This record gives sequence, C-alpha cells and structure tokens, in this order.
Amino acid sequence: MKRVLALLFATLLTGCGGVTFQGTLLPANAVTVSGLVTVVHFTATSDGNGTMIDVTAVTIVGSGLPQTITFCGNQGGAFFVNQNVRVSFTPGTTCGTVVAVVHL
Repeated sequence: MKRVLALLFATLLTGCGGVTFQGTLLPANAVTVSGLVTVVHFTATSDGNGTMIDVTAVTIVGSGLPQTITFCGNQGGAFFVNQNVRVSFTPGTTCGTVVAVVHL
C-alpha cells in the first residue's frame, strides 16, 4: 500500500512539474543534496575500463559552497540553471544514478 501511495504521490507531483522521479522510494545508500543549480553540462567520460559513457555534470551551490555531481546519462531535462533543487541519487564509481529531483 505504501508503494502505491508513493507512486500516486510521485505521479501527481510530476504532473505539476515539481518532481522528476525515476523510482518511488529512496534506497538506503541514497545521498541528497540541495541548492541552486549553476551549471548543467552533458558530456561523455570513461568508465575506467575504456568504455565511454554519457554523463551530466551538475554544479549545485548549497550553503555557499559549490558541489559538482556527475550523474549517469542525459539528465539535462531534470536540472535547470538558476533553479533550486533537492536531488537524491545513489553514488557510483563513475557517476551517480538519479532517484528523485525536487524543484523547490
């Protein structure tokens, strides 16, 4: 029942343009960062084994300190420059996997 409610809530918020969900519940190892998006850059990088993968580098300024996070894939549709966000993601070796982006 909780999953159904979480999915319904996510659907309602997504319909309002407030949240981009790629899952319904936060995994135990999820990290959450909040702040103002100042840079969104789509590029490719090596996965460490010689394979190139698409990533999106996003710089978020929270508490006055910039932090650049590299997300797997093209996440440009979820992040907008000069928009305050709260992003939850699971960290990875080369890039993190976005779980949820809340536009504040």
